[in-house]
Amino acid sequence: MNVLALDIGASSGRGIIGSYTDGILRLQEIYRFSNGYFRMLGGMYWDTAYIHKEILNCLRECKKQNIKLDCIAIDTWSQDYAWINGDGRPIGMPRSYHHPALAKHGGDFEKEMSPLELYKHCGQVRNDFSTLRQLYYDSRFQINSLRDARYMLFIPYLLAYQLCGEMGYDCTLPPIGEVMDIKTGRFSEMLAQKTQAAGKIPPFRECGTILGHTDSSVYEETGYDCVPIACVGAHDTSAAAFAVPENNEYMFVSSGSFAMYGAILEKQIQNDATFSSKLGNSPQCDGKNSLFSGTVGMFVIQQCMKAWKTQGITVSYEELTEYALNHENEACFDFLEIDMSTPDMLTEVSRVLRAVGYHAPETPGDYYVVFANSLSRRIAHDLLSLEKAAERRFERLYMVGGGSQASAVNIRITKLMNRPMMTGLTEASAAGNALMQLVALGELQNCVQAKEVAIRSFPMKVVAI
Repeated sequence: MNVLALDIGASSGRGIIGSYTDGILRLQEIYRFSNGYFRMLGGMYWDTAYIHKEILNCLRECKKQNIKLDCIAIDTWSQDYAWINGDGRPIGMPRSYHHPALAKHGGDFEKEMSPLELYKHCGQVRNDFSTLRQLYYDSRFQINSLRDARYMLFIPYLLAYQLCGEMGYDCTLPPIGEVMDIKTGRFSEMLAQKTQAAGKIPPFRECGTILGHTDSSVYEETGYDCVPIACVGAHDTSAAAFAVPENNEYMFVSSGSFAMYGAILEKQIQNDATFSSKLGNSPQCDGKNSLFSGTVGMFVIQQCMKAWKTQGITVSYEELTEYALNHENEACFDFLEIDMSTPDMLTEVSRVLRAVGYHAPETPGDYYVVFANSLSRRIAHDLLSLEKAAERRFERLYMVGGGSQASAVNIRITKLMNRPMMTGLTEASAAGNALMQLVALGELQNCVQAKEVAIRSFPMKVVAI
């Protein structure tokens, strides 16, 4: 059985074939394309028409290789969405969470509810670019788009809609967007009212079910006819956390352009300690709960690499990692002080470092050492705070996603937390995506069986203390 996991991140998209035979799931990258927001008229947006074209290119490549597809599913980043008009067409380009206006107006929703009131209702901590604050911004500054809108679709469901014409959302998307009702695990009717999105929220879909089937336009473009499209837990971090080969409660980091980390628990934890530690709750596709936090991850160094390239300096992640494994200093910065919308990340990092008394880095390697220091300290600090708030200790940490290859960061985290780290499963989101497709197809009876497949299929390596 072959399923296609379309794992689309903020910097790249991947088409991963999950082949399931003899109780083992094997992953093979079939297609990859670059992604990223673009700047236009002072704003930042996603070109979802381009992403759709690349998804079709991925399907063409599958057809070229004579791959029989039994199912397709999409996972992406969270927060962002598109408005769909009464004719079923997207209204304009979806805004990126890096859009500068969001930082300027992110606190406006406090006129409606205090951060504590909101936390008690949705179980999530405040951030300026959440779905909630974007919706509230639209209700005040994008009145024409809102007036013409019939539905709002989170990005993964927009992309699925463009394949099958069916709309929805699942339990993994509202939580991080501050729009969940923690009592129901669904999009909050009260928050929809406050943001003028009431009546525009698509139907709720259960993870591990079929959303629809590819339509005639997909057949005409690719030759694939009526392939099932599954709901899998479309937030990429949730998909990655589900793929971790562990049955018990566990602590994880899923690191890519954005680093998300936390613990998978049997039940929600919501108290004064979790609020002060800025820990949010998110239902998972298997009915468990993620108590988590996050910060900007590889995005900072990705932007630095773009700047170096314009200067004629080509450097690889492998070279940066090797340098940082052999060089240490105490310099670090607070990610909250970095202006993520800046077109000049090198200057921005230098500015923030000088503001706290450190010299600006001179070489790409020195920049990466500072980056590794900063990211590892932030992750370790937040995870230790999580353990204190949850009143439990985890004996190991699972690092999955692209960040599992960032050895210089991972060794620093391991030392700071004084415990071993399990690394591997670089395509963790695609793995979780594929596992849930197998559940949706009935090939696996439930998420318990899916976890057993993950344990058999994805051995992890130990980063020793």
